[in-house]
Amino acid sequence: MVKKVNVHGKIMTIAEAAKKYNLRDTTIYTRYARGVRGDDLVKPSHPYNEKFYTGVKDDNGKEIMTMGNLSRYSGIHPATLFKRYEKGWRGEKLVSNPHKSNYPTGVYDPDTQEEITSLPEIANRFNMADGTIYRRYFDFGLRGQDLVSPLSHHRDQHTEVYDTNINELGIANIANISKASVNTLWTRYSRGNRGDRLLMNKYKEKRYEING
Repeated sequence: MVKKVNVHGKIMTIAEAAKKYNLRDTTIYTRYARGVRGDDLVKPSHPYNEKFYTGVKDDNGKEIMTMGNLSRYSGIHPATLFKRYEKGWRGEKLVSNPHKSNYPTGVYDPDTQEEITSLPEIANRFNMADGTIYRRYFDFGLRGQDLVSPLSHHRDQHTEVYDTNINELGIANIANISKASVNTLWTRYSRGNRGDRLLMNKYKEKRYEING
């Protein structure tokens, strides 16, 4: 298990690096597992995780301050939210219903055999979250059956949960170790939860003790 890394000429633990550079330790572990080394380990996180004053509040009245979280909340792709934000849109206007532009999806109506080109309509037809469809379409480039297949059919699960050898674990393995139900984990995963946020609180301390 990797305990220390060299960033900006200093040797420190991953936990220390995460705290110093305002990153989650799972982010650094993920980068390291993918072959990243040195200063690149502590580069700022994805811009979708940067904080903005959006004027949008969640069901508990707390302002949603990152475009990634706002995308998961509204079902609108982060790139669209950024464009709206740059135009000065805030609050309800920022998260108004996604436009129903035509997209080549490779998904067809079983009755008419016509291609369904509205992503929100696909989400509704297949009982999926809008955000899941948008991420699959724009972030992963999925089309056709891959765009609407159950999450269990997707093999590349970037959960950011690792065993002691820094092997990233899949949903089934995590469920087996943590005793959380597979359906619960898939629901959290589909909402963008990774690492600690994917695990139930009482299992957080087992994160690095899991032997895949």
